[in-house]
Amino acid sequence: MGLEAVGDLALNEILSELGPKETAKVACVNKRFKASATEDSLWSKFCSHDLDLSAPVDPQGNPVPSFKFAYGLWREAFSMYPWPLVKRVKRCWDRLKNWLTVNFPEAGATLQQGASETQIQQLEAVLKVKLPLPTRVLYRFCNGQVFQDKDAPKSAFGNTLGLIGGYTFYHHLVNVFLLPLDRVIMDKTDHAPA
Repeated sequence: MGLEAVGDLALNEILSELGPKETAKVACVNKRFKASATEDSLWSKFCSHDLDLSAPVDPQGNPVPSFKFAYGLWREAFSMYPWPLVKRVKRCWDRLKNWLTVNFPEAGATLQQGASETQIQQLEAVLKVKLPLPTRVLYRFCNGQVFQDKDAPKSAFGNTLGLIGGYTFYHHLVNVFLLPLDRVIMDKTDHAPA
């Protein structure tokens, strides 16, 4: 009995165990395998497992036509990074955003969309350093915090929405937040020697 004799449900189970990379290879074998390997239900499992996606969306959160297409967009957008690192960072940001939504929505509202590769490369050029891969991936998912003074709750000492934390010492507030890349570039160029 060859693999061609296996039923569609069994083939779907086999492909789901193989994973996305091997499933894409199986799609090249023949028309029947291609039809099975491109089923959206299969790719929804891959998207759920690797990226915790429950709907087909691109890395910016925009809806796309299928889970297979979404998975391809994610892999393409992060092709320059190790995939296990991308999956871990995505899970980390998802957990953090979910926690902020429930427990501290004001701080969650300050998080920005992810930075582009071009923005990261501009920052590296200005700073004349190569950022570590985890830092690059973190910024691809969230390009820092931006505060709207009218919306920010303030203590007696000032804005307290810093994601990274802070402290007060007598009448001095230290609020540590994730800087957007454009702000880092602006601060660096403003303080550069003439």
